[in-house]
Amino acid sequence: METANLEQAQVSYNQGLTHLKSGNLDAVIECFREALLLNPNFAEVHNTIGLIQFQIEKYENAIQLFDNALAMNPNFAEAYNNRGLARSKICHKSEFPKVIEDYTKAIALNPKLVQAYLNRADTYKNLTGDNPAAILDYHQVISLDPNCLSAYINRANIYFLSGE
Repeated sequence: METANLEQAQVSYNQGLTHLKSGNLDAVIECFREALLLNPNFAEVHNTIGLIQFQIEKYENAIQLFDNALAMNPNFAEAYNNRGLARSKICHKSEFPKVIEDYTKAIALNPKLVQAYLNRADTYKNLTGDNPAAILDYHQVISLDPNCLSAYINRANIYFLSGE
């Protein structure tokens, strides 16, 4: 693929993100469409559209878009994190290990991705009941982001409920 196309695709994507912040969805769609025409394997576009689908509670669509992003870029930590979050909204408890696996893969690819630790901790705490694992992840969140209030609150809640 030509470098000029890749650069223009990035420009279109960035413009789409600007429109997304301002809430102009028609402009977002147009910019993202252009970015994908110039670079059909633009994983970040698929990931961002997946996030939009997630926000409007179209979780299966979001998962498909995150899958697309990961097929294009298997080292895309944020897409693993986002897929885990979307999966956690619709999966049966027998599939919770897949959710944990997505967060774990995101962390392996980017050990400083606070949101993946936080999401995995919340999954351990709220979905699997693995409180010791949740505490370890909340500790890691706090070490990476000492201002993350929810990590302190959730960790304290586990300690309180366990009588510690």
